[in-house]
Amino acid sequence: MNFRSLKQSLSEVFERIKTAVADGDLPNKHDVEQFVRLSRLFHAQAQDEWAGEVEDFCLLADQLNQAARRKHLEEVIMLVDSLNDAQNYCHRSFRSRP
Repeated sequence: MNFRSLKQSLSEVFERIKTAVADGDLPNKHDVEQFVRLSRLFHAQAQDEWAGEVEDFCLLADQLNQAARRKHLEEVIMLVDSLNDAQNYCHRSFRSRP
């Protein structure tokens, strides 16, 4: 999967997860598993200058998967918020570079 398609797929799955959580529901198991898989693929394609941030993102994605499997909604909500913050930080930091 090329980088642009991977990023788009990751974004689409994350939006579905965020929507479920915003509605007070646990995200779909398949969506969470796909999110983890796509995050790992994203990490594999990451440039050295932001690989560390993507690795942290992958760790949060793994924690989200575990929390969702245990059906811990409060933990899922916190992890989705953390993933969203991490995504926003990366986008602000690396899109603004020359």
